[in-house]
Amino acid sequence: MPNHLHGILLLGDKLGRGEAFGTRIVKSDENSCPNASPLQPNGTKPGSIGAIIQNFKSISTQKINRLFYRRHHRQVWQRNYYEHIVRNEKSLHDIRQYIHYNPISWQQDQLHPDNPSRW
Repeated sequence: MPNHLHGILLLGDKLGRGEAFGTRIVKSDENSCPNASPLQPNGTKPGSIGAIIQNFKSISTQKINRLFYRRHHRQVWQRNYYEHIVRNEKSLHDIRQYIHYNPISWQQDQLHPDNPSRW
């Protein structure tokens, strides 16, 4: 669909490491919660899903702006993202099927330019 993107991230040491896994020392206070948002006092926690998405959005925005010869940065992505942990093979299969067939439903989407918006 032209108005959003789906992807599956496979995480683990066997897959290799990229920029999102750079080492950075971050001091944390005693009141911090280990299950809280990946945002740290000095930015996003390296290696987190947030860091991976942040890097992807940043690099792709730069390339899109270059491609269209934009001198000033323009927003390409929405602020947040949706994540879901895939826990088994059936779930992974179902998600892959959804991603594969999702573009077919664009004609019926409420945000399609030919359909009256319900927003």
